[in-house]
Parts: sequence; structure tokens; C-alpha cells
Amino acid sequence: MKEVAKGWQMKVAIMKKPAFGFDSDWGGCSLRFNAHLVEGGAATLDLRGQEALDFLKAYQAYNVNALEGKPVWVEVEPITGSPTVRVLGPCLV
Repeated sequence: MKEVAKGWQMKVAIMKKPAFGFDSDWGGCSLRFNAHLVEGGAATLDLRGQEALDFLKAYQAYNVNALEGKPVWVEVEPITGSPTVRVLGPCLV
């Protein structure tokens, strides 16, 4: 799992609408999902290449739909307005 950046907060989010496929914008595989924060709000997150494959392996997800409703560690930059959200890693329970 990645380290939390200084000033950011580590939180658990719930994955919704996961999708995996070829991203023609950059020419490789991509895992995209909505990360819903417990306290409200959501962000669309995109993992690319080996990071996407490692993420699927960590959850032992052989079907991307198995990620629906699973928890994920994210970091949130608490700024005024719309916060920035980044994936830290799988939240395996």
C-alpha cells in the first residue's frame, strides 16, 4: 500500500460500478470504479497497467464485478470545495 501524503487523510471507501478494459487514450488496461466515501461524496478513480492487475489479484477477483461493494483504502486531501481522492491500496478484510 502507498504511503499517505502529508496533510492528507486515510479513509475507507466502497467501490461501485467497477469496469476493466483497454484504455485507448494511453494504450493499456485500466480498472475504473467509483469510490464512495463513508461520510458522503464520491470520486471516479482509474488504475492503469500493472497497478490495475495487482489490484485485481489482491482481491482475488477473477470477475471485475466481484469488486462491487468491496472496501478500498483511499487518501483524501481535505480542501475547501471538492476534495481530491487517490487510491492507496486494497482494503482486505
